[in-house]
Amino acid sequence: MYKKISNAFFQSALLLLILCKSPNSLAETASGWSLYKETESITVWYQPSEKNKSLYKVKAETRTNASLSAFVNLLNDVSNATRWIDNVQSVTVLQGNLINNNDKAVKFENIVHTKFNAIWPVSERDMVTHSIIEQDKESKVVIIHVDDWGNRIAQEQGYVRMKHVTAKWSIVPAENGQVIIRYVGFADPAGNVPLWLVNRFALISIYNTFVNLTEQVKSANYQTPLPYISDVTHE
Repeated sequence: MYKKISNAFFQSALLLLILCKSPNSLAETASGWSLYKETESITVWYQPSEKNKSLYKVKAETRTNASLSAFVNLLNDVSNATRWIDNVQSVTVLQGNLINNNDKAVKFENIVHTKFNAIWPVSERDMVTHSIIEQDKESKVVIIHVDDWGNRIAQEQGYVRMKHVTAKWSIVPAENGQVIIRYVGFADPAGNVPLWLVNRFALISIYNTFVNLTEQVKSANYQTPLPYISDVTHE
């Protein structure tokens, strides 16, 4: 059974890894994902999206020293988003609802507006997303679902509204006080954009985001346990 909670900020960012173009010398995996980059702690893959075969969804994974609550605290700290989400201009919570479920789990449903800086010759982009967090009571795995709500909020002048935004975060408890953080996401940048530029930037951006994430999540500021997240205790 899952605890349902929700968060809105990760969605903003985490989604930023919009699409990707296949770079040179990438390895194809049996699962259909192509390897973009692999370091000691971070791996990034890509594959054509179901929505648009010319655009790619991305997958990233890292293993780091942190608690489950620490990652959710990082996502909730919208004021710090520009320090770890690559190319993000701002993240604003438009609406948040807190609901107590029958099983006493907590559910948050938030709508978030995220703006991204422009990279010449591409115009500034924005997205509106809705997110929900669920935690499996037995495995303690935290799942964060992010969906596109861009058609529900009026567009802002000067920004091109991204579309078909979708993402899933998985935070898996590991040994020795570590967690495995996985992300799969896609977003269509919309507008008239050179795909080779957008796709190349997307791969670089998600990698940079994960580099920043692994450092930020270790901060003492984020280690406070959350009442709606069951952290794993290590003896």
